[in-house]
Amino acid sequence: MSRARRRRPALAALAALGAAFAAGCRSAPPAPPPPPPPPETFADVAARRWAAARDTVAELRSRGEDAQADSVLGRFRAEFPGTPAAIDALFQRALLRADPASRARAPQAAMDDLDAYAAGGPLHVHGAEAHVIRRLVADADSVRVAAAAERAAAAVLIPRDSLRPRDEEIARLRAELEQTKAELDRVRRRLAPPTRP
Repeated sequence: MSRARRRRPALAALAALGAAFAAGCRSAPPAPPPPPPPPETFADVAARRWAAARDTVAELRSRGEDAQADSVLGRFRAEFPGTPAAIDALFQRALLRADPASRARAPQAAMDDLDAYAAGGPLHVHGAEAHVIRRLVADADSVRVAAAAERAAAAVLIPRDSLRPRDEEIARLRAELEQTKAELDRVRRRLAPPTRP
């Protein structure tokens, strides 16, 4: 056997070994790309924008611009109706309108907002608080109306002795009004969004 013939099987084995080695070194096919994220829902957009709107409302309230804060809340609710963020905006708007210190105070509108919020059922985060605040606003408003009626009646000249029971009733109603305002302020402070440092 010639030397060339002995080398051929060795060369063939070496070539086969090289081909096998080259096939083993080949990289694995690339992994498929991850699936795209699910599209953002209307509620997701509302939740994202609610954080910014809530911060804007807090900033406006801190500057005493309650009417502008009320407008921001109203526009947000109109832009994202039916979303959890819009429901929260309704509750915040009711608090703003119920606040005795607010320039946007509107007791009847606050009661309407609280009724609408509570009508959503017990799943709302502040359902129990909405019922309590609604009753407090109604009490405070009825006391305010009664006091105004008493002042109007007192403007008519009546002998002072006949006014003593009314004066006592007015004093009692004023004391009750102050207690109701204090309770409403306490609830409002507890429910107010935390301020940023």
